[in-house]
Amino acid sequence: MRDDSGSRAWAGVMLVLCACSTIEDVGGGTTVIRMAPWVRAALIAVPVTLAVGGLVLARFKGAPRFLGLSLIAGVLFVSAVLLPGIYMDTVTITPQGIVQRTGFWFAPTVKGFEYRDVRDVQIIRREKDDHDFNAWLVRFKDGRTQEIDPGDLWDFNEREIVARLEGYGMVVRKAR
Repeated sequence: MRDDSGSRAWAGVMLVLCACSTIEDVGGGTTVIRMAPWVRAALIAVPVTLAVGGLVLARFKGAPRFLGLSLIAGVLFVSAVLLPGIYMDTVTITPQGIVQRTGFWFAPTVKGFEYRDVRDVQIIRREKDDHDFNAWLVRFKDGRTQEIDPGDLWDFNEREIVARLEGYGMVVRKAR
């Protein structure tokens, strides 16, 4: 039996961040799930605070100056590369299908499916590196299968997503 306490701890941190999402009915049977406004605000406030701290430290000479400039460089990198992706991370559920946009802003990942092509969906446990996760095995009417590794936003809103898909007539089974 492997020890997955580290992955459980990381999942707890992600739960705090990702479970803090909003589920919006935007009309026409469309539901959009995204990070809650307070999470998105915190993702701006923290880097701004760190950048201000970096500017203060950069005014000194020696080690504090280097630390301040390093802090500013780190904040710029995170703000330019990582934060836009969190803002664009959405799961959109429509009467026709489900799609998730996630990943880096310069190389987004889009995953999902249209219901009309699908026979059923089975949620299965998978092991990847040092953690387990739920994967969605989509079985199409023509015999093809597609395994979707849902992003955190999809994963932490799984119950709501399953309920919405079942409301559109999809058969979703969870493997034991």
